[in-house]
Amino acid sequence: MGQHTHIQWADHTFNPWWGCTRVAEGCRHCYAESLDKWLHKGAHWGVGRPRMVMSNSYWSQPLRWNQAAEKAGERRRVFCGSMCDVMDPAAPYSEVRALWDVIEQTPNLDWLLLSKRPDRYRPTFERYGCPRNVWAGASASTQRECDEACRHLQYLPSTLEFLSLEPLIEKVIIPPLSLSRPGDRDEGIADRIDWVIVGGESGPGARACDTDWIEQIVDQCAGCGIPVFVKQLGKRAICHGFELTLMDPKGGDPDEWLPGWHDLRHVPDPGQVWP
Repeated sequence: MGQHTHIQWADHTFNPWWGCTRVAEGCRHCYAESLDKWLHKGAHWGVGRPRMVMSNSYWSQPLRWNQAAEKAGERRRVFCGSMCDVMDPAAPYSEVRALWDVIEQTPNLDWLLLSKRPDRYRPTFERYGCPRNVWAGASASTQRECDEACRHLQYLPSTLEFLSLEPLIEKVIIPPLSLSRPGDRDEGIADRIDWVIVGGESGPGARACDTDWIEQIVDQCAGCGIPVFVKQLGKRAICHGFELTLMDPKGGDPDEWLPGWHDLRHVPDPGQVWP
């Protein structure tokens, strides 16, 4: 799990370790926990469980990705943490330090960190620093989680701050302050959310996602010039009170979406946000 990724908004996936503990409503049907149960009998999930350290050969992959990106003359995005939470307080210290070293050694890669513990970003950046190729993201599924995420993401020193509203399980309105830009970035401090990913839940036990919820988020961000990436409608997409019958089990095929929704997969250019 690394060289290729099924995450539509990234070029690579990298996991500095495996394992986590449920902390949010969106964790209820965690695919990563299910995979760990299948492969390792759940040995790396939960309080007090050890996280699985990756091999040296695995850790060498980002260096090769960086060389390839440099040779191609382009930047490539790495989603860091599909099988873990990079802000996990139970993460092995040595692996956190190693992750920051690798990020600093790969300037042609943009590292998209995603956490359900956004309150830990600031102390982590204060301890290890914040390389310019870091995007700090927070995952939220409910209004309460979104409010909390926005409060912690604002004014971080990372190049981009983003929200992943997935799995979206209720109507969510992004706080207005997080969508405003009263200042600028001359002092290297962000003052708003720069990107929003949204999607419904998939897999066994998936909860419903109303397309109205997604549309409201898209409209809210469009009014503020913030790019939105609609990843999927989810396994149980609801439209005007009726559950849609979709061929794609995750509702991730844009050809099955509502009219006018085909072009709703935007990714920000960090050069345009922070030259």
